[in-house]
Amino acid sequence: MRKCLRYVLFLCLAACHLEAAPLLGHASRTSPQDLEVTTVGPDGTVSAPIYFTYNEISTLPQTTVTTDKDPETLKSATYTGVPVSDLFAAFGAKAEESVMTMTCYDNYQQFYDADYDAKHQPLFLLKFDGLKPDQWPKSDQDTPQGPYSVVYAKFVPAETIYGYVEPERIPYGVVSARIYPRAQFYNLFKPKSHADDPEVQKGERIAMGSCISCHNIGDAGGTMAMRPWMILAIYAATNSDHFRNYVVTPQKFNPATKMTPHPTFDAKTLDALQAYFKTMAPQ
Repeated sequence: MRKCLRYVLFLCLAACHLEAAPLLGHASRTSPQDLEVTTVGPDGTVSAPIYFTYNEISTLPQTTVTTDKDPETLKSATYTGVPVSDLFAAFGAKAEESVMTMTCYDNYQQFYDADYDAKHQPLFLLKFDGLKPDQWPKSDQDTPQGPYSVVYAKFVPAETIYGYVEPERIPYGVVSARIYPRAQFYNLFKPKSHADDPEVQKGERIAMGSCISCHNIGDAGGTMAMRPWMILAIYAATNSDHFRNYVVTPQKFNPATKMTPHPTFDAKTLDALQAYFKTMAPQ
């Protein structure tokens, strides 16, 4: 009888979790650690920001996992946080219909949707080895990893295209999130011509995985590089050698750039990437 009661209680708790009400948040910031969240409507308008405190986010169901090698400390670490997939409902959105971007204090940005979450189980980090954000270890560039970050217990790439291998989406220093209608977000990056060309489609996937963190179309994509998507498209269409060589070894052209080099991008990878960006250039 007790087992039956426990089982019924488990089902009730599970149902309550699935139907949990969104967090309420605040209309103004109460702390530098508050997470700013905005929503893009079907007509493209952006809502007023809502701010969620660390303590409020910490009321959500949490998961604790251990990684063999944290990408910053290069040591084993224990992560405690909220599955990114649960944040959609917490912020009043439906995961299957939405894309959530997360932007860092240096304007680096990453994006998440239900498909990605199902493949990789990213975790919105709240505690690192039991410590709160102000006690987290610094990044390899000696910068804070808080107030929030996204981590993985173990990341296994789910996509390989020529020399491109899907990288982890690891923003640290996350200060804001924005929720888009899924179709609206992806339509921004759709090729403007030759959309049925398999190589252009491959290039689109490579660009979404490699370029969107630092290059933007409007508010979608990071602005860390200060080179929007259109500039990349113009380079691809008008200065092929520069476009291709810069992607592979950017420090050769600008020693101060923070852009990640892509030494595995062979000719076929660059052909696909360039084919996609050419479709995005002004005609």
